[in-house]
Amino acid sequence: MIRENYKKSSLIIGLFMALLPGLSAQAETADSIVSLREVSILGTKLEKDVFETGRSITVISGEEIKSKGYTSLGELISDLTGLAVTGVEQIIGSNQSVFLRGSNANQTAVYLDGVRISEVSSVNNALDFSEIPINLIDKIEIIKGSAGALHGPSSIGGVINITSMQTTDKKLQLSAGSNASVMDSKGHMIQPYISTKFKIYNNISADAGIEYTTAGNMDATIDTGNHSLKFLPKDDDPWKKLSAKAGLQFQSKKLYVNLRSVITEMDASIDRSAYNDDDNYTLNFKRNILSGTVDYKMSDKAGITISGGITESERHAINDSSIIKSDGEFDHQYTEDLFEGRSANADFTGSVEISGLNLIGGISFLEEKMSQRNYVYSAFYQDPFPPFIYEYTGLLNDARSDIISGYLHADVNGKIVSENLERLNLLAGIRYTKHNLFNENVSLNINPSFLITDKTNFFFSFSTGFNPPSLYQFYSPEKYIPWDGSSPSLSTRGNAQLRPEKSKSFEFGVKHKFENRYSLELSVFHTTTQDQIEYAYLWNGVVALDSLATDFSRDDFRGDTYVNAGEQESYGLDLRSEVQLSKGFSLLAGVTIIQGNFNFDPDDDISKNYIEHIQLFNSGIFLKDQKEIIRGLSRRPSSAQITLRYNVKKINAWYRVRHTEPRLDVFYDTQIKPQGALATTELADYTLSDVGLGFKFNDRIQANTRIENIFNEKFMEIRGFRSKGRSAYLSLIFVL
Repeated sequence: MIRENYKKSSLIIGLFMALLPGLSAQAETADSIVSLREVSILGTKLEKDVFETGRSITVISGEEIKSKGYTSLGELISDLTGLAVTGVEQIIGSNQSVFLRGSNANQTAVYLDGVRISEVSSVNNALDFSEIPINLIDKIEIIKGSAGALHGPSSIGGVINITSMQTTDKKLQLSAGSNASVMDSKGHMIQPYISTKFKIYNNISADAGIEYTTAGNMDATIDTGNHSLKFLPKDDDPWKKLSAKAGLQFQSKKLYVNLRSVITEMDASIDRSAYNDDDNYTLNFKRNILSGTVDYKMSDKAGITISGGITESERHAINDSSIIKSDGEFDHQYTEDLFEGRSANADFTGSVEISGLNLIGGISFLEEKMSQRNYVYSAFYQDPFPPFIYEYTGLLNDARSDIISGYLHADVNGKIVSENLERLNLLAGIRYTKHNLFNENVSLNINPSFLITDKTNFFFSFSTGFNPPSLYQFYSPEKYIPWDGSSPSLSTRGNAQLRPEKSKSFEFGVKHKFENRYSLELSVFHTTTQDQIEYAYLWNGVVALDSLATDFSRDDFRGDTYVNAGEQESYGLDLRSEVQLSKGFSLLAGVTIIQGNFNFDPDDDISKNYIEHIQLFNSGIFLKDQKEIIRGLSRRPSSAQITLRYNVKKINAWYRVRHTEPRLDVFYDTQIKPQGALATTELADYTLSDVGLGFKFNDRIQANTRIENIFNEKFMEIRGFRSKGRSAYLSLIFVL
């Protein structure tokens, strides 16, 4: 069914491509809108024109971030093609996950001021993008597609590099502003912020900033009115976040030194699950980041850089006893979880430029640590029976991994061989990685590109990457003891034998521009990731599959664990184009098509290493002697959008239409035997219309306003959770 719906996106692409010649002809007499030169260091670790780089790279400046008036990083990057972001259409404060090029949410490497950030203490190490303070960001660089040879582990989908540093030539500059919104669902949000940058003395400058967000009168889940708790009033899920940054920079002709700190704290009220409120479930999150960079230029053609830092995070979740009956009775259950994570990374890089050749080599180090404490108290059985009290404390300490790697990367221009090959360029790299838990890995990258003309660049990329298991997946100590006294499994939930997920990625692309008036970028990609890490149930291996959990005098369950099982395949294309229609008017369009499937082959079956039956929780299938194919990727939809913009000196007005195709989402299906597992269901497509207006009163005062989902279309981004509905936003910016 989903495959058939891709016809809509194909039609959009065909129509869009058919219009390009006519639009291009109009562009020849139009004013310029497209920047000729955007510089990024992400693709090569050296400054290079994005157009000339043979990868799909996007650069978003601090000025562009402020002008859009978005309230979160997820909202901002959801405008881009080639990725999907969940959480941005839900209530403010919802968990935001990014899926680059169809990869999983934990397969994108994210850096903030040179520090690798993820949620080290979580189950899969995935970052919640809602924690990033968008108004304290000065620049974002995104590379779409595998970048393991240059950027190391967890970059199967790509890399997102965030910079909070701000520099100035002025003695003092102060910026302040606020974002505010109201939603059709009666929710509201306000987000004031202030930042400053100033010179201390000649080559020394500093910057600092603070952002506060508070949102309320929002219910995260959809209330069906059919469950046993329908007597309860509407559940409010408030959210608060406080972030601050500070930095100090020194810069001379040869030496640059930068020290930075970013701190964030969030408080959220959490609902239990889809369609299921919880009035007493809270989460407190804290993160501290300290980073530094030293860059020394030995000459115009050689230099060394040392960068790195430390990040510490803490998640404290409390689920207190909740009301279960209209007479005020509670469920007499209390859980408390404390997760702490620490990550430290360092990168030593040397670079040298020879005519037609840039060489970069370096050594990287990454250390991750986590601990967790889980407490459960249950006295659910009450009168007329004596209370049955269950109390449990689980501890996980000293979970740790160390990764050290060396890499070499070359940017070779064809003129090194012949002047006739000057338009040919080759990026090639290799990285050797040593991991203390699974030995070693080698990542490769081969990336030729060819400038047909100064306006057209064709490129191809082949790259490999890897994603190590999380510390929780390695070390989690939980072990199930059968209640009937039978022998337990030797396996714990954590699996010390896990291997890293390994990927191979191909990309073909073209970039085209017509002076300053028209640009197009098209990429076709394909990625396969082997040894997918899956959460699995273990069942009594001597009992036939169809007889499991049918005899209530015995316990067939043997616990749970993590296993390497199967291969994920994702493929598709992303297309983006911008054209000037006439003076002041421009058209921006983008299309993303993503498809994929999971393949399980008995030749790769790890179940032969277990005496138990292995059932994958994500699909409910048992690993056995036959091939299995699960089609479709959950929460990674195809999409298209088109924006008509009017931009003159003081006014920026726009109208946008966004379409999201039908897509798969997961839910817990109790009908999957023996005791339930995740299944998929298809969510309906939706089309949203947005309108915005920005006005620059003078060089010091600017206002932006927008209305999203102006027709208030009802839809679910994630099954069972509420979307924002029609939402109005106002952003005010003051620069002194």
